[in-house]
Amino acid sequence: MGIPVRAEYLLDLIIHLLYYVKYLSYSRNINNMELNQEHENEEICPVVSAIESVGTEARLLVLHYLFEGERGFNELLRATKLSSKTLSLTLKFLESKNIVEREVISTRPFKVMYRLTEKGYDLKPVFDELGKWGRKWKDSLL
Repeated sequence: MGIPVRAEYLLDLIIHLLYYVKYLSYSRNINNMELNQEHENEEICPVVSAIESVGTEARLLVLHYLFEGERGFNELLRATKLSSKTLSLTLKFLESKNIVEREVISTRPFKVMYRLTEKGYDLKPVFDELGKWGRKWKDSLL
């Protein structure tokens, strides 16, 4: 089935933005080696922090599917086509940032559900707007 077309453009756009942000960060570090990169990024632009929090393909895929509603681990595994290890690490990272919450439904058989927190749902309009921008400019972005 694959990733929906809309999600593919969104993923490409965010990955391009992430590379651009990393390039800018690298350029600034060359010009001013004594600055702490993490501190510098937070002061210069909160967009950098936001993109670094959700800006990997795995995180974007998980968020995309969780915008549709809560899902179990195996559901996310099938939908995202990520490896079990990558999905597990991605969910743990998003949980540590309070973007996703995990609920153990049962221990026998073991079943866990994942859903977005309020902080996670706040990303939805951002994804929608980025999607609009990506559709409008997709020809010049590819």
